[in-house]
Amino acid sequence: MKDINECRERLRGIFNITVTPFTASGAIDFPALRENIERVIDLGYDGLLIGGTYGEFPVMTVEERRELFHEVMGCVDDRVAVMLCSASSDPRDARELTRLASELGGLPMVTAPFVSEITGRTDRQLLQ
Repeated sequence: MKDINECRERLRGIFNITVTPFTASGAIDFPALRENIERVIDLGYDGLLIGGTYGEFPVMTVEERRELFHEVMGCVDDRVAVMLCSASSDPRDARELTRLASELGGLPMVTAPFVSEITGRTDRQLLQ
């Protein structure tokens, strides 16, 4: 992404939360992923959200997520906008994945709060 204005321009329309398919052995099923992406593009969506909570990011290693980002961006080939989720409980991983997503041309990244920040607190404490 070049700058915030380009980001704003591309972050329009309806985005599909694309599920990351896995094989029976637990590996990312890249042929099925490519089929999912083509189906979403053919349906007319304006963009994809990849690797979010429906994309099962919590069960993927950082290396698997890198591979996922590369595969998706190669498959999409700038036909639609792509948000690449860089959420992680480890800020070093989130930073690394955010950089990679930006280098590959992805849109703003989705980041989640650190789980460790809220663990052990009651609902009342979280709301204060």
